[in-house]
Amino acid sequence: AVFDAWLAAADGDWSGLALMTLAAKFIFPSAVNWGENIAKTMSIDYAEYDPGRDYFSEYDPPNSILGAPMSMMGWAARAGWPSNLISEEFLQVQPSDVEMLLIGGNVDLASPVENARDDLLPHLSRGQQVIISDCGHVGDVWNLQPDAAAHLVSTFYETGEVDDSRFTHLPITFDVSWGFPLMAKIGVAMIVLIVLGLALLIFFVGRRVRRAVNRD
Repeated sequence: AVFDAWLAAADGDWSGLALMTLAAKFIFPSAVNWGENIAKTMSIDYAEYDPGRDYFSEYDPPNSILGAPMSMMGWAARAGWPSNLISEEFLQVQPSDVEMLLIGGNVDLASPVENARDDLLPHLSRGQQVIISDCGHVGDVWNLQPDAAAHLVSTFYETGEVDDSRFTHLPITFDVSWGFPLMAKIGVAMIVLIVLGLALLIFFVGRRVRRAVNRD
């Protein structure tokens, strides 16, 4: 949907980007508890933090039309937020013999399945991993095939067995049914209709009041 909005803007329709910009002002401030989020992520990020790097220049290079506004916002907020570096022992994956099931999509860019496979699974002596083809992050895992996901999890909890047989391959589609440009146009149309409706209501009410006054 985001790429669709940018492609529409390239063709002269900026309504989708305008809607995204407007929506961001309402969504981001309350998206998470920023203080808690910053305090937690900073305690880990500082382990990789390089004070010699100019992160802001890297996030917003001169030849980029996108930049990285979310990252810049995060680093700007973190710069003045107190946080303590997490203990070194907790920066390492701890071995566990607890039965554990790792579920992920092979196109999950936020939590790549390779990270779970290479960095976590070797430390889980009784761990197992299920990789769902053409599936993205959490929303895809639970919403694209909810019955299959529920069966996978419930079966694992009840028996310890991994049964992903109910998943069927759903090829990725990039078709956008409700893109941001369309939603922006519908929103503007609704505002116009509401304004016209109110104007007509005021007109008819005023006319009835005038008629009543004239009769009196």
